[in-house]
Amino acid sequence: MNKRTGPRFFWMDVPAILGLALVLVFLIALSLWNPERVRRDYEVTAQAALDAGDAETALVAGQRLLSLGGESRNVAILVLAKAKLEMGRTADAWSLLSTVAPLDRPVFAPAHLFVAGRLLNSNPGKKRNFEIGRQIENALTLEPLSVEAWELLSRFHMQNHNWTGAKEALLKIVDENPPSMFPLIEVCHSLSDVEGANVWTDKALAYFRNQFESSNAPHEAHRIYYCEALIHSRNFEKAISILEAGEDPPSRLGAVVYRAWAEDLAKNDPGNLDARIQVLRAGRAQFPDDAVLRDLEQKMNR
Repeated sequence: MNKRTGPRFFWMDVPAILGLALVLVFLIALSLWNPERVRRDYEVTAQAALDAGDAETALVAGQRLLSLGGESRNVAILVLAKAKLEMGRTADAWSLLSTVAPLDRPVFAPAHLFVAGRLLNSNPGKKRNFEIGRQIENALTLEPLSVEAWELLSRFHMQNHNWTGAKEALLKIVDENPPSMFPLIEVCHSLSDVEGANVWTDKALAYFRNQFESSNAPHEAHRIYYCEALIHSRNFEKAISILEAGEDPPSRLGAVVYRAWAEDLAKNDPGNLDARIQVLRAGRAQFPDDAVLRDLEQKMNR
């Protein structure tokens, strides 16, 4: 037997063979490693966990995302901050947010918008208004075409009764975001701009009716938007029939339709008590737990 191929020498070659195999495995794994896909998977996992209120999973996903570094850092910090807010670790969360959404400079638009939205939803006083405005300004510096930023700015102005500012912000995005027509109608009414309100009501009705009727199987969002346009055009009966043809049970927007219908009768036909009572009873029959309808009916019965 050849000395080099004998059993003893074969076993001496095993470590070298294993080493080569490990190198090949490592090279294969390296070729399969896709940082962008891994980052995207962690982002999707984190967002799904946050949407489900699963702060623990979001925290883990955020930590793994942070470990990837690079462009993932700001996203990861925002995820971690949201998870910690959900867990009640407020101080830690705001400390993290201060690094990605500082007041003095624009850093990460989604973080600036998150902070601004959170403050706006907390019914802030005048002391917070400066901070909210600056956060939105920072976001718009980074993303001047952001629909979310302009929409948030319009809400900020509406909350402060700055109807002109709200209108200017909504006009920036209404072409790209047609549902912005609805707050635009309300703003026009607040500005006593009846003609403007009517123009946008007609545009909303035409656009969302077309969206609804041109689809063989209308998406529920199309139904709801069309219904909202019908409310603004005061075609309440049609709005109810559109909703009833959709979800079972009817969308909770149905209660809003009945409220608006009753309030419209009180404003524009105050002497027609029978019609108002009939509308309220019909609304209460479908939505017996709606507190506003209950209160309106009780006032009518006094």
